[in-house]
Amino acid sequence: MTNKSILTFWTLVFLLLWVPISCDKVDPQFKSVNEPIGDTSSITTTTETVRKVLLEEFAGHKCKFCPRAARGAQLIKELHDDELI
Repeated sequence: MTNKSILTFWTLVFLLLWVPISCDKVDPQFKSVNEPIGDTSSITTTTETVRKVLLEEFAGHKCKFCPRAARGAQLIKELHDDELI
């Protein structure tokens, strides 16, 4: 036998042994519920949502410090002080 035929033989043996054990039965994702549930079309909250934004400044591989970006970040911080992290 040549090397190519030996390699082909072992590849086929591997595939024939691997395919039957690689399959798995998947159970249903959801189970049915027979109980009635409440109205979920709207949400009522008692607290006010506070939204904050994270501003990340990063530099490129050629410019380690970018003064224009720092000025822009400072301007955004002045405009949206409480909402900016």
